[in-house]
Amino acid sequence: MKNKSLNLFAVSILSLIFLISLVSATITFSSVPTLSQTGNSATINIKSDKNETLTALSFSDIIQGSNTITFTYSPLVPITLVSGTPQTININYTIPPGFNFDFAKDYSTILNASGNISSAATQKISFAESSLCEFNNVGNDLSLDVEINNVDGFGENDDEWYLLDKIEVDITVENNGDSDINNIEISWGLYDPDNSEWIIEESEKDFDLKNGKDEKVKLSFQINPDDINDENQENYIFFVKATAEVEDSGLDTCVSDDQPTTLFIDDDFVVLNNIKFNPETVQCGSEVEVTADVWNIGADDQNEVSVIIYNPSLGLNNQKIEIGDIDMLDKEKLSFKFNIPEDAAEKSHTIELRVLDDNDDVYENDNDQAVFTSSLKVEGSCGVEQNSVLIAASLESGGKAGENLVVKATLTNTGTKLQTFSIKAFGYSDWASSADINEPSFALGAGESKSILITLNVKSDASGDKTFNIEALSKEQLLLSQPVSVSVTKGFNFKGIPGITADNWYLWAIGALNIILVIIIIVVAVRVARK
Repeated sequence: MKNKSLNLFAVSILSLIFLISLVSATITFSSVPTLSQTGNSATINIKSDKNETLTALSFSDIIQGSNTITFTYSPLVPITLVSGTPQTININYTIPPGFNFDFAKDYSTILNASGNISSAATQKISFAESSLCEFNNVGNDLSLDVEINNVDGFGENDDEWYLLDKIEVDITVENNGDSDINNIEISWGLYDPDNSEWIIEESEKDFDLKNGKDEKVKLSFQINPDDINDENQENYIFFVKATAEVEDSGLDTCVSDDQPTTLFIDDDFVVLNNIKFNPETVQCGSEVEVTADVWNIGADDQNEVSVIIYNPSLGLNNQKIEIGDIDMLDKEKLSFKFNIPEDAAEKSHTIELRVLDDNDDVYENDNDQAVFTSSLKVEGSCGVEQNSVLIAASLESGGKAGENLVVKATLTNTGTKLQTFSIKAFGYSDWASSADINEPSFALGAGESKSILITLNVKSDASGDKTFNIEALSKEQLLLSQPVSVSVTKGFNFKGIPGITADNWYLWAIGALNIILVIIIIVVAVRVARK
């Protein structure tokens, strides 16, 4: 008896499944159209896997402000569907004059269909995407190749950006036609499709392309947090468009390209931008200022933000600078001054800056931390104490034109450590032919002095008050340039006598003396003879 009941139950279940299979049906769609922005009709095929009657058919409206695209269809329901046989439905739609199809935005209607056996089925039917070009590319004359590179940022891939990431775009424009193309203008930008607005919209200057030639254009930009109106929006579209005129036909041509990008805005993320040093090249022992914009590029306000600056060779051992509170998508200014050590190495020093939250933890996202580096060039006066030497000068001998003039210079090391000095003379070339220093290099301890002699070969035509400079250097760095004044008087003037110069006048004098002596001897001899 028990087995008979179980068999009866199994037969009942199978019968129920069989009956359900007889009454269940599925509606499907084929030949789904893409609606034209300039048209008003299209067709779609509907079929069912059972013989049934289509009892309901409807389209959702597309609404833009006060403008609505409405849909109708034919034939009207009820419509008989033969199993497996498509039924063509004619779709009619009306686009009001004030309706604008924004670039890269999806405009779609949802078709709902149900029958007396099947359950409801839906199908999305979209309008063709708006093109950036207002006219077609004439004969495919132009082509665009666009390559996006996130060269300095927190995004993991080139199409994943954070605010203030440095983006570079390489664009190649090629003329594939048989004619020259003139006045090619590149337009580019970043578009928010959900909010139908441009975040960036720029254009580049015109250029021409002969047939078969190409031109490369490089773009570089950052996404400014001030331009973001929706911190929850992630999906954007980067676009490039080239418009021009074909020389032979005079027709306009256009080609465009667009690539989707993702812009991440974390809840808590603060970064640095526009890091600068003033001056850009700094001498040892002098002061430098570092400035930067501290940007809260996160979706939440931040409290007690600080920045750590680090470079032990410059004496920056985790120096902490308090920034304070920063509102979401807002910025504060970093400004910090420090002195370069006098013995710092002359080179480009890499300085690290880390941005910390109120727990003194470095801000970070899924890919990286808010750690930045910037280079500061240190050059000049390194290892040398500035203003660490005195020079006193006095005339030792000479002072006449055509003679040597000797100046005694006494140098005193007024610094705090041993220094090696190099001495040079400059600024004498208009009145002296040379300057010799008896000891051009020497070392002095702190407080020590030393006298040296500088011998200048004064030109024969020099006269009056003259000046020159004594320069003291240490490690090739100029410490002091001391001006020195001297007075030069005129020597014997041989001007106008041919062959006599300041260098050979004594020879002429000896010759003249010999002639006079000969004359005297002759005169004496004559007188003696007469007696």
